[in-house]
Amino acid sequence: MEVQNHNPKLVKNYLPSLRSLSANDKLDLAEMLIELVRVPEPPKSIEHLFGAWESDKSAEEMIEEIEGARTCGAIREEL
Repeated sequence: MEVQNHNPKLVKNYLPSLRSLSANDKLDLAEMLIELVRVPEPPKSIEHLFGAWESDKSAEEMIEEIEGARTCGAIREEL
């Protein structure tokens, strides 16, 4: 949730109206306000981590790329 600018004057303007509410009404209002600012928890599922590999390359192209990037056994030139 994005934090908005704090406006103490606006809050103070509401205070006289809130004082006239009953204790139960104040509690109900407090619960509603808390619910408005509560940040939802992210889902605990890891299903978004699963899926198929997506690529426009063919299997042969990927194999060629992987084998071409290997350095094991390659002769390196001295700098």
